[in-house]
Amino acid sequence: ALQNENDPVVVDATLEEARVLVAIAGALVADDDDAGETPEVPLAVLAAARLDPQAGAAVGSVVGASLQLVEATHAASPALATTLAWFLRRVAAAYAAPGVSNAFAGCPSPSQLARGAARAAVAWLEAWPSEPQTARGACLLLGSLASARRGALAGDAWAEVQPLVQAHAQSLTTGDDSLTRAVSRLAPERRTDLATALADCALAVDASSSSNAFQSIIAPIESVAQQACTQQADLELVLALYRGVATAAAAQALDGPGATLARRRPADAVARALGPLVDAVSTLQDATLFQRCASSCLSVAKDAASAQLPYASRPAKALLLQAAPKCVALCARGAFGREDEDDRFSDLGSALELVDRLVSYDVLVVDEEEEESESPDGVGAGLECLSLIVPNLDEALLEGRSAAGARFFRAVAAVVDVAPDRLLERRDLATGMAQALRFGAARADADAARAALHATRGLAARAA
Repeated sequence: ALQNENDPVVVDATLEEARVLVAIAGALVADDDDAGETPEVPLAVLAAARLDPQAGAAVGSVVGASLQLVEATHAASPALATTLAWFLRRVAAAYAAPGVSNAFAGCPSPSQLARGAARAAVAWLEAWPSEPQTARGACLLLGSLASARRGALAGDAWAEVQPLVQAHAQSLTTGDDSLTRAVSRLAPERRTDLATALADCALAVDASSSSNAFQSIIAPIESVAQQACTQQADLELVLALYRGVATAAAAQALDGPGATLARRRPADAVARALGPLVDAVSTLQDATLFQRCASSCLSVAKDAASAQLPYASRPAKALLLQAAPKCVALCARGAFGREDEDDRFSDLGSALELVDRLVSYDVLVVDEEEEESESPDGVGAGLECLSLIVPNLDEALLEGRSAAGARFFRAVAAVVDVAPDRLLERRDLATGMAQALRFGAARADADAARAALHATRGLAARAA
């Protein structure tokens, strides 16, 4: 109908009707994918399909029609594309369960769903790179295909995203085809999303097959990172890409002959690059560019500590722990702000979250053949970060930015729980820490006051 219609008003109305129908269908035929659980076919739908084959065929036709609608409208409407990406993210995981599609006549097989969804994501990124919600939806769809059903769909998805993998690499050099141009036009946040999605797809394939598909994603990033460190060019782009790699976690829940190596690859890649990138950022002369890049370095360190530290190799852990205080030091040079007075202390929350991750994760667990004295020191790195944060704190900040203040007191409480003696040894922290804790204990914010009192009680008990 759309192909034969010339009236733009009718076309727009039809596309909006299709978008609403897709949203309704997605809510009916698959469970929510945002609840932390694997999306499943609703029990009521399964029961109806078993009792009435025609009901099952109706559901199967809806799922199959969604792929046909993608083919017909991928460049017609970004709003419809965004809704279809949401629909396929729910449906692909739910109907890819073993034997499920057999209960619904006309439903595409898991392989067909994965390939169709991956092709759709590539087409939407090419057609709508400047539409942030559409581009993000396409990237989230690719990421969900990597992790769904313990990586069962990753191989099919990976086969279909090869043009996007090539465009990702060429966008960092001299490529000029339409897909490469589209990737180059993505906003930095979407480049981060795309790097995560492609890395997740590659790592899921590596986990199941002992291959090294991840190398095709990280190699072009490492190449441009070396140039960026030497020439101080494209640092923002490189940091956005590494932040995407730092959050790639598809392999962490997968089993297979290559799973152990696949889990380590993102952390090792980020660890190799972060130190040189921090050094390059530290020499930037443009104050605005420096603050943006410093903030990005801190985000990479925080994301790597949150998502990758437990899976990193021992050398990579050591490199990450060395780089973390350097990232905090960069932001401390600008009082944890970015471009103007209204955005001051915007990075304080990230710095405090980094401290919490460093001290709460037990990186002091010793390998079987490793001496305890040689193990990476997460508490020491966290304390070093904290020593850079405390001089920037005052009562006005702790009161005005309640979320950051509460996070600070929780971070101190975490340090006290893990290593109170180490904290007491740091005389450079004592005065500022005592003043902050005294102020926190008197705050009306119950969470902040409780954390401040907990930390004070622990320190007092240890000092006594």
